[in-house]
Amino acid sequence: MREIKFRGKRADTGEWVYGSLVNNLYKRADNGEPVTHIVTTSNCRGCLRGCASDEDFFNCEDCFVAVDRATVGQYTGLRDKNGEDIYEGDIVRYCYQPGKGFWDFDQTAKITWDSTGFYMKPTAGGGLSSWLVSVPGAGADDKPNKLFEIIGNIHDNPGLLEYTK
Repeated sequence: MREIKFRGKRADTGEWVYGSLVNNLYKRADNGEPVTHIVTTSNCRGCLRGCASDEDFFNCEDCFVAVDRATVGQYTGLRDKNGEDIYEGDIVRYCYQPGKGFWDFDQTAKITWDSTGFYMKPTAGGGLSSWLVSVPGAGADDKPNKLFEIIGNIHDNPGLLEYTK
């Protein structure tokens, strides 16, 4: 079974955090929308042991981290050739040359989601149309996929969306 986890940029510092996604219906942003949080223990300073109540936990900014909703992306269940987890919003380098039967890293695509799974959507000038790379619920084998290499993401590196060869 695929591990379900998310990433998002902290609303206060812009640092990436990883964990479970929660829309907190009790906390509202200035526009009235629920505040989006990622629950993580990677930044926790022992709070899970020190929080005396659920209320303490939900107010703990180290474990219950407010994130910018626009930056949230889900883990695809795949790893790139360097063993890095591939998330929705990542930009990967790849190349498929039809009829030649081999891959070479000279095209880029962003990882997107629709109701059926995760897709690679080639950037401007890319060679292929969108194609499925991961289906929810499918187990990943934890081996790096030699066909993809993460080179950035749409939030930190928007310039990578322009195709270069």
